[in-house]
Amino acid sequence: MVKRGGGFSLLELMAVLAILGILMGIAVPAFSEWIASQRVRDTAADIHTSLMRARNEAISRGLNTSIKPVGGNWANGWFIANPDGTYNPDPANPTIFIEQHGPVQNATISGAGTGITFTPVGRLSGTAIAIKITSAGTRTTRCVTVDTAGRPKTRPINAADTCS
Repeated sequence: MVKRGGGFSLLELMAVLAILGILMGIAVPAFSEWIASQRVRDTAADIHTSLMRARNEAISRGLNTSIKPVGGNWANGWFIANPDGTYNPDPANPTIFIEQHGPVQNATISGAGTGITFTPVGRLSGTAIAIKITSAGTRTTRCVTVDTAGRPKTRPINAADTCS
C-alpha cells in the first residue's frame, strides 16, 4: 500500500480553477452592472443634496442662490455660488462658492440647463426643472425634479422615458 502525501493532485487543482473561472465569468458582468447602477444612484443623491443645500442657503440668507454646472456641463461637476461673497474656502480660487462637487465619471446628466436659482423664500426662479441621470452599462436611470415651490424629488424611471 502506497501512502499518499498531503496536498492536492494536479487534476483536483485544475477542477477547482475551472469552477472558479466559470463563477467569475458569471459574476463579473453582474458586478459591472451593479457598479454602473450605483454610480447613477450616487450621482442623483449628490445632485438632490446640493439642490436642498442651495434652497436652504437661499432661505437662510434671504438672497437668490444658484447651483451651476462647472464649464456649462453638469458631468464636470457643479457648485453653489455664494450670493453675498462672505465665505470663500479657497482664497486662491477667485470663484466664491458655498459648495463644490467634482466631476462625475461615466454618467450622463441631461436636462438641467446652465443653472438653477432659488429665491429668498425657497421657490424656484423660473419653471420646473427635470434632471435625468444615466450611465452606460446599466438600465438604472434616475430623475431629479424640482417643482416651482423649490422642492427637489428623486425617483427611478425607465431609460427610454422622459424625465419630467
